[in-house]
Amino acid sequence: MTEIKKWQVLARRLPVDDEWLQVRADDVMTGSGVVLRGYYTVRKKDFALIVPVTDDGQLLLIREYKHAIGEVVWALPAGIIDAGEDAAAAAARELEEETGYRARTIELLGRYIVSDAFVADYAYFYLARDLIDTGVQHFDSSEQIAVSLMPFDEAVAATVRGELFPSLGAVAALLLAKQRLEGERGK
Repeated sequence: MTEIKKWQVLARRLPVDDEWLQVRADDVMTGSGVVLRGYYTVRKKDFALIVPVTDDGQLLLIREYKHAIGEVVWALPAGIIDAGEDAAAAAARELEEETGYRARTIELLGRYIVSDAFVADYAYFYLARDLIDTGVQHFDSSEQIAVSLMPFDEAVAATVRGELFPSLGAVAALLLAKQRLEGERGK
């Protein structure tokens, strides 16, 4: 088997380094000795993405404007994990802030790199169950969110057809939740 060597960083610059985003420009030497100048990587904050499912099999969805793509879209509740915050606690907090629902059960579905080619942030996917409607949402200053329910199986079918979520993270989290739920039912 061919040995794969880590790259050596020769120089590093930070053209952007603020509270939300770090853009790094590295001059590197690859494992095979090739020097690359200005190999860019992006570091964002890790985030939690939640698949909330009601006791009667409904998926709790949100609809909100996403400025990066300039569209109002269907999404799953999600948000940044604050410094020093546990990922599961962030998931519970974001679920309640964005939807007004509290989960008695939050289960980790997995921790994934969003794009290992040039973005270095982790997405923590959670399944939230035993939901309680508190009736109170707490939006960040940039948020305007509508909450809706859809039968879980309908949401999965629409997702597979490419009709529900534009976000690959939401697609992956939903399909992982489907697998977990079906495993529990013995399907």
